[in-house]
Amino acid sequence: MDQMVLEVQSWLNTTYSGNANYTSIKVDGITGGTTVAALITALQIEIGISSPDGVFGPQMLSTCPTLSSTSTSKNEICILQGALYCKGYNPNGIDGTYGNGVITAIKKFQSDAGLTTQTGITTPMIFQAILNTDAYTLISGGDSNIRTIQQNLNRDYNSIIGLIPSNGVYSKSTNVALIKALQHEQGNSVDGLWGTNTMNACPTIPGTKATKNFILLLQYSLYCNGYNPNGFDGLFGNGLKTAITEFQAFVGLTADGYAGPQVWASLLVSTGDKTRKGTACDCSTTITAAMAATLKSNGYQIVGRYLTGKYAMTSSELQTIFSNGLKVFPIFEYGAGLLDFLPAQGAANASIASVAATYLGFKDGTTIYFAVDFDALDSDVTDFIIPYFEAISNAFATNNNKYSIGIYGPRNVCSRVAAAGYSVHSFACDMSTGFSGNLGYKLPSDWSFDQIATITIGSGAGAIEIDNDICHGTDLGVSSVTSPAVIIDAVNSTGLAKLLKETFDAAGDPIQLVNTANVKVNLEFSLGASEGNGSSTLKFKNGEFEDATVQTAFEGISAGLSATGAAELTTTLAKLGNTELSIQLSYTANSITISIETETTEEIDGILSEEVSIIQTLTIELSFNLSDTGDLLVQDAKDVASSIEIEVEKYPVLEVVVVLAVIAGVLSGALEVGFLVALIA
Repeated sequence: MDQMVLEVQSWLNTTYSGNANYTSIKVDGITGGTTVAALITALQIEIGISSPDGVFGPQMLSTCPTLSSTSTSKNEICILQGALYCKGYNPNGIDGTYGNGVITAIKKFQSDAGLTTQTGITTPMIFQAILNTDAYTLISGGDSNIRTIQQNLNRDYNSIIGLIPSNGVYSKSTNVALIKALQHEQGNSVDGLWGTNTMNACPTIPGTKATKNFILLLQYSLYCNGYNPNGFDGLFGNGLKTAITEFQAFVGLTADGYAGPQVWASLLVSTGDKTRKGTACDCSTTITAAMAATLKSNGYQIVGRYLTGKYAMTSSELQTIFSNGLKVFPIFEYGAGLLDFLPAQGAANASIASVAATYLGFKDGTTIYFAVDFDALDSDVTDFIIPYFEAISNAFATNNNKYSIGIYGPRNVCSRVAAAGYSVHSFACDMSTGFSGNLGYKLPSDWSFDQIATITIGSGAGAIEIDNDICHGTDLGVSSVTSPAVIIDAVNSTGLAKLLKETFDAAGDPIQLVNTANVKVNLEFSLGASEGNGSSTLKFKNGEFEDATVQTAFEGISAGLSATGAAELTTTLAKLGNTELSIQLSYTANSITISIETETTEEIDGILSEEVSIIQTLTIELSFNLSDTGDLLVQDAKDVASSIEIEVEKYPVLEVVVVLAVIAGVLSGALEVGFLVALIA
């Protein structure tokens, strides 16, 4: 607890508690965002801001007063004195007098920020810099050279960047300040956003446009990215040339010692030059022979594909990829929220990913990239992501896992997990330029792939949308796999495959059961966790829907069937036994797609000691015109019913499953009850 901060908090509550725009704060002597916001609110009240909100924004900056030894507004000076105490400077009391204590404190702050002239006058820019929780002195873990860069930027560009923290830590504010300073030197509009105009106006150094200020900004940017130019003197020497060359080699550019637009881009925005041609890519599309040929002809050598979920790769797809001279690296993704990254889930995901990789035949040493595909804050990395990867690492060690752990995510997330010792390769999601974990962070030192843009290549059957990735060469993927038959045997003896008396082949490809103009039915399986959305799922088990309301509606509809239809429905329902079905649907104006899923757990010899979840999904697409009414709707229904009757004779269980699925559609509001009655009557 700080006694003077305690006094600041007490003064604020005593002075402004009667004002409707002020909310009293806790008096605990601890400086933090709440106390700073209260100080800003108090100043907003004093200068007549109509709706005080505790945020020092552009409007407040334009109306903020300049305070000096001639100022007479006692409360404004008291607020300044309180802010100085919270910032770690001593103004010698909270008395509303702009005396030597305040002047000395302001001069010290101006010096710490890097301003050449220390006037002791509090301008709006200085008031804004004091009224926040940023540090302007070197903090623990900070770099004195980074602090020099920050101070120099404040010194030379404060009219366009304001005052950024000078704490020795490279961060978003420093990154944005460098871009603004570069734009200013270019004569471009200054907004701190990296775009085509900024990149195209970048000088090549050494070159004819290599002014001292451009060279200084290049030296700053290189040092912030971990490459020391041996001084900030604005001169091109051997130290700068070496730093440029080494940085180019690190990020995958031609290492020629010339810093052109691509080098500037790689220094100041996570994508770098997003039009660069990569030799690796990743995608959610099942790659056909035509698509593989497109990738190959466009210079791609390695493809990232998912291990599990609805975008999972298959054994036959892998053979298509390999036969076209391409390699593969596996990605595992499960969820994109903090609660998906608990240690227990990490342990489970380690098992799921390992089983899926083993089934597909990935060999010892293959790196599996576990995805963190959201904007995880630094505190999230500490509290969730690192414990999650620790659990994955422990599970791999416990089960003598043969695979290596990689990570896909923002730069900060990748670097911190690697530093903790839980990953060996990083796949940076750099095209997410707005992620806080990318802005102001260096490319991870262990990066293997750098995702920079989503593009579409090819045409016709060969057209494919991919994420264009730069390959560092430290992980080149795999060019072959060997798949065990034991998992296929387990799949064929459980769930829908057993129920429908169908058999997956060694490749595990989807099985097409029905394919007509009106009805398409496919059966496929995956290993691991279900990807379904529980909020839109209806459960059917032991002849009944889990939801009582749905069951009542189902019984009412069933009662409307003919005697023969009701008897057939009852008989076939009995064949479902205790199988639990999860039914989900989506629909358009012309079709309804129903996904029916079973999930079983099995112990598979030779894979892992734990049980493996086998998810089998039956996808049914019924085509008709939902906008039809009356006779037209009935005719649509008859067409569908006719297709089912013709095509599913060898699948009596399937006929009931389709009926249940359509009932689910009715009860979810996708279809009219009249359509259902026409369909199953």
